[in-house]
Amino acid sequence: MTSTGDADPDLTQDASDPLPAVPRAVQRSRALWRRARAARDAAEGDADALLASARADAAEIRRSSERRVGPILAAADQDVRDIVAAAEAEAGRIVAAARAQAPAAAAASAGAAWLLVAWTLLSTAVIVVGQGGPLAVAAAVAVSVVCPGLGIVLALGRAAGPDRGVTMVLLSVCWSGAVALLCAWTTLQQPMVQYGALVAPALVGAAVAIRRGRASTERPSPSTPPGSRSGARTGARAGCVLLLAGASAYAVSLVGSREEPIGEYGLLPTLGPWFVAAVILAVAAVVVACLLRPVWAGLGTAGLVAVGLLFTPPRVLFDHNLLAGWAYKHLGVVDLIVQQQPLQDPRDVYQQWPGFFAVAAQVQVISGADPLTSANLAQPLLVAMAGVGLAAAVHRLFGGVLTPIVATLLFLCTMWAGQFYYSPQTMCFALVMLCLAHVVTLLKSLPQDRLRTGWFGRSCGWALRDLPASQPLEPVARGVLVATVVATYLLIVVSHQITPYVLVLQLAPAALAGWLAGRWRWGYVVLATLPLLWLYLHREALSTNAALTGFSFANAQSLVTGPSSDAQELAATAARIVAALVLGGGALSALTYLRRFGTVLLPVMFAVMPVFVLLGGNYGGEAPYRVWLFASPWFCALIAKRVCDPARRRAAAVVTVGVLSVGTFLASAQATSFGMYPFLRVSDDEVAASRWLSEETPPGSTIVHLTRTFPGRISAGYAERNPLHTINDPALIDYPQFDRARLLSLSMAELHAAVIAEFGDRLYLVLARSMEEETRYYGALPEGAVLDLAGALAASPYWTVAYANNEVWVFAPR
Repeated sequence: MTSTGDADPDLTQDASDPLPAVPRAVQRSRALWRRARAARDAAEGDADALLASARADAAEIRRSSERRVGPILAAADQDVRDIVAAAEAEAGRIVAAARAQAPAAAAASAGAAWLLVAWTLLSTAVIVVGQGGPLAVAAAVAVSVVCPGLGIVLALGRAAGPDRGVTMVLLSVCWSGAVALLCAWTTLQQPMVQYGALVAPALVGAAVAIRRGRASTERPSPSTPPGSRSGARTGARAGCVLLLAGASAYAVSLVGSREEPIGEYGLLPTLGPWFVAAVILAVAAVVVACLLRPVWAGLGTAGLVAVGLLFTPPRVLFDHNLLAGWAYKHLGVVDLIVQQQPLQDPRDVYQQWPGFFAVAAQVQVISGADPLTSANLAQPLLVAMAGVGLAAAVHRLFGGVLTPIVATLLFLCTMWAGQFYYSPQTMCFALVMLCLAHVVTLLKSLPQDRLRTGWFGRSCGWALRDLPASQPLEPVARGVLVATVVATYLLIVVSHQITPYVLVLQLAPAALAGWLAGRWRWGYVVLATLPLLWLYLHREALSTNAALTGFSFANAQSLVTGPSSDAQELAATAARIVAALVLGGGALSALTYLRRFGTVLLPVMFAVMPVFVLLGGNYGGEAPYRVWLFASPWFCALIAKRVCDPARRRAAAVVTVGVLSVGTFLASAQATSFGMYPFLRVSDDEVAASRWLSEETPPGSTIVHLTRTFPGRISAGYAERNPLHTINDPALIDYPQFDRARLLSLSMAELHAAVIAEFGDRLYLVLARSMEEETRYYGALPEGAVLDLAGALAASPYWTVAYANNEVWVFAPR
């Protein structure tokens, strides 16, 4: 408790007298204000001092930093100047090197131009001197396939872009096709005019290249190959020895088999072990070329040529007539064009898709050769074109030389489907293979942003792993490649009904996934509609062509449904084994790249999409062969990629592929023309009978064959003897009422009535000894049934023998 005596007197006074306390409060507040202002002034002074000190410290830090960073910035600036100077110097060096090489390149083009001129003159001389012979045919083919395109490539120079060899062949075929089609549609067949149109681009291009080369005084210096090791030289010599030994073995097999009879199993047993040795030696030469370091492309190419020739020559060396009776129907259309008759039948598929026939007629007109002579050279030429296309495409896909050689070897040794013959489809297939080489180059040059960021990249990103980066092309080079592809595609559209859709299908994933974007996608859409437009313009042909009438389950079924001969069973087993090896090997090879699937994305796309051909038409059991034809090269490419990828065990893998290739070659040969040779060969009597049927029978007659392999429609007269407007003369056993059981049970009177009811009374029924071989091979009729039927028809009062020779009997109803 506080005592009141200790209280402040002022407060006591204030409490008793409030007025005197006011001045003191004012004074006190003023004193407090003065103290506050003094504190503020002191704080401001301290703040100013601190700010000045901070500024001084900052200035010192800045000066210190400038002292430290300045040299670094100066050094960096100097480095930038040095880099820019080095880049400018390198660019100048590259430009100077390009300018230095330009005269040499121009001089090299001029040298090639002089060679082209010499080649043109030599071909002209061969055609004139050898008119009508095989040499004239070979020269005319060489001019058609080489000269126009080479002249255009020489005129374009560097603008021709990469893969100039492929561009040369495609442009040559397109130019030859354009000239041939123009002459066919105008019914103008003048050898001098057509030959002049073919060599004109060659001479003009050569003149441009020679003029360009005259501006340079330099001559192309011969390239000096790098010194090779003694082991490589020894391997190269060994490869050459293998090729020479293979050629000798093949010659021995031919000489020893000329007089040997052809048995049930065809040519292989007749050719004997020497032919097998030739195959082994040719494949061994390719394997040796692949094992050399570096890979010797020249030896590999020579070995591949030998393998290809071993598969094709029997039809040239054994027979002067075209092999396979079903190919003769194409000769009639060719002869129609040669005879300058109009292509006016709207229901004749071949007359409405005349590209191949026009080119073949042009070769025949220029060479003056018999159609059988020129037709025999079609298979080796078209196989070579397809092989070049595959090798170029694989080289663009995977680079190097080894993988293209292995892929081409596998392709040549697995041609079991027998689709390489004198036909529009074979020519178009070869053009597609060449065309896809340029398509690969164009796809790899396109930006991949839309592909990676679009729906495909989001949902299937795994398929783009390790997809090679874009490889831009110069605009002019890209334009040349695009123009070449489009021109080739147009020729395919007017040459075959199915092949354009195969190419469209093979590119469909790229369009749907966004790889083809903008104007590229619209261009694809336009090209995809062209076959449909051409089909609409010639829609009357739909009524007679089952291949264009839609899907049928029979499209994927085999033509051989009943029991057949042992030879046919062997051929079928061989074909199944080859197909299983190629399809299984290709699929397994693709699966091994799942973690970097972009590496094999394009070949997988090209291999898988042809299967949809089964859904778009009705080939009546032959569609699987078409699917195999377009898909198998890319399965071979996948196998080759897998074989050539590992560096450690590559030699063992290549040797294994070589051993398997020998087996697949022999199996494929047995499954095709080698095994079926007994009924595929066409005798002179059959050719004579076919000419009589096409030229001597009354116009409006229907020619009916007992089976499918007779060589009908050999000349232009077929057009007046095709009232059914079918692509083949009808075969009796293809009709249900004349199948195996019913045909043998019919009497001559019943057969007479049934045939007239189906085909009318203006018909000629053809039987031949080769039909006996065919029906025995496939088990279509009992052995001897064809000859027995011929005897019964000859003795029947319902039939008369209209024509007969040693091999063929032609009957007409009474």
